[in-house]
Amino acid sequence: MKKIWITLGLTVILALAVMPQKNETIYVHQSKPEIEMFEVDIQGPFPYAGTYHFFEPVTIQKALSYAGTPYADFDDSKIIYSEMITRNRTIYLPVLDGNEDKPQTLVNINEASFKELIDIPYMTESRAASLIIYRELNGSFLSIDDLIHVKYIGSVTLENLRPYITCS
Repeated sequence: MKKIWITLGLTVILALAVMPQKNETIYVHQSKPEIEMFEVDIQGPFPYAGTYHFFEPVTIQKALSYAGTPYADFDDSKIIYSEMITRNRTIYLPVLDGNEDKPQTLVNINEASFKELIDIPYMTESRAASLIIYRELNGSFLSIDDLIHVKYIGSVTLENLRPYITCS
């Protein structure tokens, strides 16, 4: 019986020595790659001109699409729309007639129709609708500053609209 146990023990030892060993995988903590953000500042005759943040390369055309449809003709002779933006950049597109800040006629917010309101730079459909609803519920605006009480019109939007509107 002793010989059987010895033989069995030697067989197990030989089997363990011959069998392939399980390799242990050592995991090294790797930090996630940091996502680099860059800013594109869009200036010119766009209703949503401002600074946009991107996390991956973007073409100039795609970046400009975020600023909305331009409300005036602009000089894009030096712009390559397919150029990729990969770091902070300012894009300035000047108005061709040089009359960016002053429209030909001011729009009276107390009498303007929805169509006339949405033609104003920086005025969106939701802002125009809210303005008309507020005007119908509360009467005529006494000053341009009263627009601050209209839904979707904040202080920045009010300052952007000011050169294009009147209340008299």
